[in-house]
Amino acid sequence: MRIDPDPGGSELQLLGQYLDYERETVLLKSDGLSGEQFVQKLQPSDLTLGGLLYHLALVEEYWMEVRFLGRPERDPWVGVDWDTDPNWEFRTAADFSTLAWTFSDPGRQMELDARRIGEFIVLAGSSAGKKVEKKLPGAGATWNQLFQIGMGPIVLSGKAELKFCSIGTEGPGELKMGKFTATRENEEKILLGGKEIAAVHLRVSLSGLLSIFWHGDYWYRQSDGRFLRFRGKNRPGGPEAVLELVGENAHDGN
Repeated sequence: MRIDPDPGGSELQLLGQYLDYERETVLLKSDGLSGEQFVQKLQPSDLTLGGLLYHLALVEEYWMEVRFLGRPERDPWVGVDWDTDPNWEFRTAADFSTLAWTFSDPGRQMELDARRIGEFIVLAGSSAGKKVEKKLPGAGATWNQLFQIGMGPIVLSGKAELKFCSIGTEGPGELKMGKFTATRENEEKILLGGKEIAAVHLRVSLSGLLSIFWHGDYWYRQSDGRFLRFRGKNRPGGPEAVLELVGENAHDGN
């Protein structure tokens, strides 16, 4: 809830009140938007709302914590080479790269935590009762652990192909960084919830010759890149699964 700053307050009070007012304004404008809407570019600019939010978070943490309080930089900012990639926060928000990821499978005694730190993806935790501690290559690659969300940019951009990497949790690629390719198959109409929706069909597969071992088909709404349907195997050799969007929150745009 936004509260107007008190013009009669002290300098310190006004600073805090104005900052709170601006924070609440950003949250108000962002509330209820889908992930795809956060990465949608408003031409002719490449700026996205996700990039703007990420930039604001970076500036606030840098000034309030690092400069004023003398605290060390925190993830995900630590290790970023700002000289070679000055727009890092805008770029990573716009391509929906994963920055941090946790995974839990109590049945296999698997608890994982991965974070992008500089040019590496640092993976830690345990699997089958054994300690996991790895540095996986991540330089120059989009890291995506949630295909349903991370494919929005390719849908909206019209690109024919997107290459990315993802950490495996089962099979031969378990605890390894796998290379994947998302290919734009075609545009088609699908029935979902009794309604016909214009969709973009993507096929996601392991890259290169490994594509014979696994692929999955994904459909996204053509207008905003929202995930609609997945059909395929959740793991190589597993049963076929179908996932569909069953509902979404309305947003009035105010």
